[in-house]
Amino acid sequence: MKKFLVLLSFCAIVLSSSLVKADDAPLGLASLAVKIDQVQFTNSTLNDADIKDGAYVGVEAYLNLKENLYIGGEVGHAKAEGTMATTSGPRDTEASYTNLELNLKYLVEGESNFLIDFGAGLAYIRGEEELKSTTWAASSTRDDWMMGGQVFADFNYTFSSFFAGANIKYQITEDSDETSYDYTNYRYGVQFGIMF
Repeated sequence: MKKFLVLLSFCAIVLSSSLVKADDAPLGLASLAVKIDQVQFTNSTLNDADIKDGAYVGVEAYLNLKENLYIGGEVGHAKAEGTMATTSGPRDTEASYTNLELNLKYLVEGESNFLIDFGAGLAYIRGEEELKSTTWAASSTRDDWMMGGQVFADFNYTFSSFFAGANIKYQITEDSDETSYDYTNYRYGVQFGIMF
């Protein structure tokens, strides 16, 4: 968590010295959006536990640094549920995924209010798993925080002070100390936002 706070502090210093005029910023001086995505975990252990995918909801905010360059972050949460067969009988499985990101993105202006942006960043991710017996009241839980990184692209259409579009992201994480495997994933979905 300390690494993430140091990164945020550094970004605040950079931001305070480099904001531009709204006319030069295709997505406004600042933007705020809600994302609704599908998350797919790539690790085979999560696939075997029937918790390979789930719904993701996130909020992102960006500030314009210089012309088409933006810095910002995203906070989101996903949950996946399934059932896994074990030697002691079936077990309900549940994975919870919380994502904190710090990103830099570059926008390319297209025709007729279309914007495409490409970006990358760092992430701090919390993964939590729970196994519950379907035949008796027994469960086990494990969770851990992991560092990660991501690359992404967004495709938006702007109208008045609003925008809407689609997004795709690939995120790599380190192995969890608790489980010895990662939460690497890809996400795709839609976003709706407002420009300031």
